[in-house]
Amino acid sequence: PTIIKHIEKYIDNFPTPRGLAFIGNAKVTTKTMGRTVEQLLRKGRFKNRVSIIDIPSYLLRINTLDFQERSSMEAKMEEDLVNSDLVILQELGLTRWKEFQQTKLYTIIHERYSRELPIFVTVSCDINDLETFIGNSNFFRIEDSCDFLEL
Repeated sequence: PTIIKHIEKYIDNFPTPRGLAFIGNAKVTTKTMGRTVEQLLRKGRFKNRVSIIDIPSYLLRINTLDFQERSSMEAKMEEDLVNSDLVILQELGLTRWKEFQQTKLYTIIHERYSRELPIFVTVSCDINDLETFIGNSNFFRIEDSCDFLEL
């Protein structure tokens, strides 16, 4: 009931610079996040669009692309980060990311964070492991800009 009330209040006050971090079982976090987005959409809270970034796919794939494909993908990513009403980062804490992957992740998170634009994140690892998996500076920005909802 407490989480439901928090989400309902969040929906009523959207748009807001704060985001939500859905933490728990992957199926439950994705379903809860999806229902929240659906409610925001039904209430007409979005002016532009919502962008979803599957973090594991992005971080594992980006360095396998040639320069032209990588440049195109990063340009699209930047445009989505700046112009979306909401950006969703799926499976943020799936694994412990390597340093270059954490740097890419930092670019994504910092773009929204510095502009005070909301993000939703789904996290299926234990909250205590998240900082280790994504790096200190990334964790700080998520913690500073999102309400953590342990489901």
